[in-house]
Amino acid sequence: MTSIKGIIGLLKKGDPEKLKEALEKSDDVEDKTSMAQALTDFASDLAYLKGHPHLAIAILLKSLKLNPESSETLYELGNAYSMTEMLEENPKNLDKALWCYDRAIGLNDRNLEARYNKALLLLLTGRKEEARKEYGKLLEYNPDHFKFAELETLLDGREVISV
Repeated sequence: MTSIKGIIGLLKKGDPEKLKEALEKSDDVEDKTSMAQALTDFASDLAYLKGHPHLAIAILLKSLKLNPESSETLYELGNAYSMTEMLEENPKNLDKALWCYDRAIGLNDRNLEARYNKALLLLLTGRKEEARKEYGKLLEYNPDHFKFAELETLLDGREVISV
């Protein structure tokens, strides 16, 4: 039986052949949910800390295959698709990111990070009214969150001042 730790160890080697081997072996792990979570955690670090969104997307898609009901994996996949590099490379990645955020929210309507990122992405792409709708839903869950106040400032066209 293949171990989760062993698979993540193969991924950390950074060798393309080891990556393929690790992703194939992940199907053999008995606890698919834990394997999917480990892949999601590894991929999110890979996308943001190491700047490898393509590789992160491949790993996140594998994670989603193992656990299709993971709101967190869909959120991370949306984040990877919405990275500047990915949007510049292919404008259709915007639709993929929004689909992932919608699906993440559909699975867990309290996934406020997915809702926030969706609203921000809508705003940044000129879809202000759609962004405002998402913002309203955010306020229903947590009206006092500082990030949501920052989003309101952006929606109102004011400059955000950092302290």
